Amino acid sequence: MNLSEVLKKRMDEWVFIELKEPVSIPKTQGVIPSNLPLPIRTETMAGWVKTDIGTDIQLDNLIVDLAMIMGIDESFLHYQTYHNLLEELTNHQIQAALQQKAKAFFELDMPDNAMILLRTLTFLYPKNQELQFSYGVSIERFAEKRIKEGAGRAGTYLYDLASKEYLRLIQEAPELYAAHYKLGHYYVYSKQYRGAKHQFQRFLDLIANQDNLDEIKQEVVETLQAISPYVLYEEAVVYSQAGRFE
Repeated sequence: MNLSEVLKKRMDEWVFIELKEPVSIPKTQGVIPSNLPLPIRTETMAGWVKTDIGTDIQLDNLIVDLAMIMGIDESFLHYQTYHNLLEELTNHQIQAALQQKAKAFFELDMPDNAMILLRTLTFLYPKNQELQFSYGVSIERFAEKRIKEGAGRAGTYLYDLASKEYLRLIQEAPELYAAHYKLGHYYVYSKQYRGAKHQFQRFLDLIANQDNLDEIKQEVVETLQAISPYVLYEEAVVYSQAGRFE
């Protein structure tokens, strides 16, 4: 089962309604059409609609709900229309708006929601390496939460997904030292110590001339020292399997 299939199970958290008539978006020339199914969280529906649906739409909630649906299902029927609506609702500042809301979810210890919003941004801006990295971090944060909750298999699955994001970033941008750092820690977690050593050494090479990262440098050096016996063991196993005993 891939992440898209897992996330689609969350679609039950929303109901979809259509407005009785189009609604103008304040401070823009945009309009929310009356024939567009709009997502509303079932838990907040009572507070979302009062007597006049046209005047009581909580636009801030709508931004999050639209983006969440887009992040959950990139093949959603109204995906492009939702994208266009988000442009209007955020005054053409989708990236800044969703990054701010993702940050708020992190602060509320809701990394799964932050992950979905960042996933939406990676769909919209696939060449933006900063967003791709942030998305990887959000998956990792969600993995940590699931492990703390006792869902070890789910956490490992998410860690694996995060590592794939970091690895893809390294392939696209080999000089992105933060991705090497994250991937190194993933390899330690998954007990792939030779891989961890390679990533950490690459990280140290890339930041060699940066004085503002001394604390992280020291942490990586200490980690390399700690995993050194395991690296030697893995190398010995590889040599043995290859018939090399020198």
